[in-house]
Amino acid sequence: MSQPHLRPNHFRGSTTAAKVSGKMPTVAKGAAGFFATAYLAEVAIFELPPVETGHLMNLRPIRVSLALAFGLAVIALLPVLAAPPVGHAPLWLQIVYLGADNVGTLLPFAAIGGGLVDLQDTEDRLLRPDYIVVAVVSYILAAIAAPLLEAVVVGYEGIWAARSLPFGPTTPGNLIEWREAVLATTAQTYTFDVEEPLRRPPNWIDYQLYLPFAFGAFCYLNLFVGAALAKLVHRPLDPLRRYVAWATALGWSVGYFVVVNMGREWVRAAPTHSAAVAAFLPLLLPLVLIGTHRLLSRRCTPAAGD
Repeated sequence: MSQPHLRPNHFRGSTTAAKVSGKMPTVAKGAAGFFATAYLAEVAIFELPPVETGHLMNLRPIRVSLALAFGLAVIALLPVLAAPPVGHAPLWLQIVYLGADNVGTLLPFAAIGGGLVDLQDTEDRLLRPDYIVVAVVSYILAAIAAPLLEAVVVGYEGIWAARSLPFGPTTPGNLIEWREAVLATTAQTYTFDVEEPLRRPPNWIDYQLYLPFAFGAFCYLNLFVGAALAKLVHRPLDPLRRYVAWATALGWSVGYFVVVNMGREWVRAAPTHSAAVAAFLPLLLPLVLIGTHRLLSRRCTPAAGD
């Protein structure tokens, strides 16, 4: 989620880590991630006993969403553990930062697993306290925790760190201050050079500000998507359908990620492109899906007295 202001050979840009990761074929990495996630889903979702319905706060969607996000984050960190990042910060601190960043990024997608375990009736409920908890955790990790940890890690780089993060951690308040400073310079041209932060495109700063909100909203909506899917495939007689259902859920989340990445590149392409459109327009995908499901459910439900 966050965009690290790190040297080219540092952390995610580590050439060593890239080489190690590149040795594993893409298909093998995707298959390993799929089967690991499917196994977690099989154990954590389909084998748990049913829960009582009617409670406002159901802890199972929270537990499963966090467990799946943590498991996927561990898989994502394996190349980093195989080839530790280059930097002055302690390795454990770098791992904590990358772990928090990965969990914050993956939680909105893992949330569909939390919805799959929820058998409560959500048809006429737009506000779910348990779903709100997952969304808030996603936002805090992406917008606050990861930037604060990033600033601590980058702080070990001395003068270079002061140049790359002149306004401190890229938390919401500092991003707003950063944007105001950029607008005050009335720069004619913009650049993504980390050593010239006052020439960063304002729409890109806005995008960094909006994206955690959008991911939190997607996390909330994705729980409803999972709950809708659960009514169709929960505990089917054919075990194969379980994995097909989970693959569908994964495919849906990956599809949203692809759309978000397209919006990200669109914002970077020109300073005039709207950051709000790029960040929030993809939310129409889950909204349309949820609205269609609810409409069809009401049409298929017989009226009282029929």
